[in-house]
Amino acid sequence: MIIRRMIGALIALTLSACVASTGEDFDTLGGSDAEAIGTVQEALTKPQFFGKWSSTSIVTCPGSHPHALGSGSQSVRTGEDIRRHSYPSSSQVEARASTGTPTDLHTYAICSNVAATTVTNADTDGSVTDTCPEGMIAVGGGGACATGGKRMYRTRPSPDIDGSIPTGWTWSCDGGTVLAYARCLDPDNIWDFTTCRTQRNDASDTPRGDIACPSGQIASAIGGYCGGGNMWAIGSGGGDSLADGVVWCDARGNVNAYAICCSATGVKAGN
Repeated sequence: MIIRRMIGALIALTLSACVASTGEDFDTLGGSDAEAIGTVQEALTKPQFFGKWSSTSIVTCPGSHPHALGSGSQSVRTGEDIRRHSYPSSSQVEARASTGTPTDLHTYAICSNVAATTVTNADTDGSVTDTCPEGMIAVGGGGACATGGKRMYRTRPSPDIDGSIPTGWTWSCDGGTVLAYARCLDPDNIWDFTTCRTQRNDASDTPRGDIACPSGQIASAIGGYCGGGNMWAIGSGGGDSLADGVVWCDARGNVNAYAICCSATGVKAGN
């Protein structure tokens, strides 16, 4: 238990330390028992995305970038895995652990100034995939294990093939009723999302998976799969941009890490 708490503190420090210099001071997460307040990262000079942490179960995107696309969270208590990343509104992500209180998670939202449409689907066999309307792509997603005590082990773009165009989102739990949320938009929007592709990286005999977008690209969403247990942390990884991510599972096994990567140079002028 002590080892896992130490790992939790280390990953929290890694995730929250990714703050670009903007001339402002931001509080960063100091450990598993610390408050995580308003840690904000600028991804671009004229930003398309922000990353924002909250120590409560709900994180709200800032007014300049009010639309939540991707999401993530980290459990700070031993034995608690993720069971929910939902979208109460376009600007919010709500995360829940399998047990405990809202402050047991540090919640992460990838925020944009481009509005996305939420598509929701449900099933009772432990796994479900949402598909975006024709002509739209997925730029984020989440879900919920609606049956009490169930935990999430998969949250990823669909299809999950490396280099594919993301058209939906999959959420899987270890049984019970499952909800999935896909955040979808027209790829030829105010910002140019036509370059967005699924990136995948597989690892074996490990509790951790890492993913990095190609040079010059940023991630609108991070996904993961735990082949040897359930997921207790997922979100933006180290570095000075929203270009990579990390997935932590509660047991060693085969781990897949995913990102929806979009060109940072694809921002349309004049916005």
